[in-house]
Amino acid sequence: MAGGVPFSGKRADPASLHVMFLADKPGKAAAGALDPDRSPGDAFALVGREVYLHLPNGVARTKLTNAYFDSTLGTVSTGRNWRTVQKLLDMFEG
Repeated sequence: MAGGVPFSGKRADPASLHVMFLADKPGKAAAGALDPDRSPGDAFALVGREVYLHLPNGVARTKLTNAYFDSTLGTVSTGRNWRTVQKLLDMFEG
């Protein structure tokens, strides 16, 4: 996993931060096919095999879904909210 959340500098509510872990690193062409305007108000950052999400309108309302990333990037993903990821890291390190 990358060193930090790309959206932490926006003082985002931690509940609006999520990360998707990809089974494979997507190629440049697939990554270039992602639409940054797909879900207005939401944002994402592809970093290696992870997609960081800032979803201020909620995960239920976003169009930035696992199905969208899986089909566009040609891989399989699983997503977690950032607080869960942090708790898992704390358990692993503790």
